[in-house]
Amino acid sequence: MSKEFDMLNDIFQRQRSLQERISKFDKTLIYPPENIDLSSKEGQYFLREMSFRMLEELCETFRHLKNKTHSQKENRTVNKEELYEELADVFTYMINICLFCGLDSEKLYEQYISKNLKNNKRIDEKY
Repeated sequence: MSKEFDMLNDIFQRQRSLQERISKFDKTLIYPPENIDLSSKEGQYFLREMSFRMLEELCETFRHLKNKTHSQKENRTVNKEELYEELADVFTYMINICLFCGLDSEKLYEQYISKNLKNNKRIDEKY
């Protein structure tokens, strides 16, 4: 029986490996992720900072959207490659947050599926 390739798990593993490499020269990085104490002030500060960095990257995506209401230009072409790159940065920080909170790809996937089903049900029921 062939096993299907798990892209999300692959992303988690690649990011964990990258974080390990970064930790060798960035001594401010708490590594391995299991060493973070989520109930400590320092651990929560570390995660807040990482969350703020993710938000900064998300804000950078807005620069690629041409949606200024006062603009009179009709051409609102978006460079999708640049948009993908910014969203990949956002996704990278989200994966880091998951890693440092001890969340795994399988559970994240299960939660996504559950939420997706719930949202579809809401639409079906005209929520």
